[in-house]
Amino acid sequence: MERSGSRITVLSTTITNQPYIYSAKETAHLIMDKTWKSFERRVAKRTGGERIPVSDKRSHLDVLHPYLGIECKYRKTISKFLKDALAQAEEGSKEESLIPTVVLGERYNSRMYAFVDLESLLKLLEIMHVLLEDPPVIHVGEEPEETMNYGGTE
Repeated sequence: MERSGSRITVLSTTITNQPYIYSAKETAHLIMDKTWKSFERRVAKRTGGERIPVSDKRSHLDVLHPYLGIECKYRKTISKFLKDALAQAEEGSKEESLIPTVVLGERYNSRMYAFVDLESLLKLLEIMHVLLEDPPVIHVGEEPEETMNYGGTE
């Protein structure tokens, strides 16, 4: 394979054994193909999941994870609206060490969506893991004898 400006020449094709010159659009597609796969691998590694290739029929998701259904979307740019909203949530969360979260909704639709930074999501997963390992004891009323343990252990 040789590069020349915005074109990539493959030295031979499997069918005709002739050189093929990819167009700029095809070249961009080839580069993007590698980029989104690389992005999925990075997400899988950061979250402790497993990247599922498109040809693998185990899941319709991009990354298998014990707690999350991860579908990756990689774009050249992300909406400034979303970035600004998250920056506002981060600024407002600093003082009390809260997890910055943006909740999105649409007009005439009751469904809401939460948008968080991946580091914040991983922090939530870590907290969840700790709670599952050592579930909190919830005290009801004033008496310590009346305790309820919602962790599933005695």
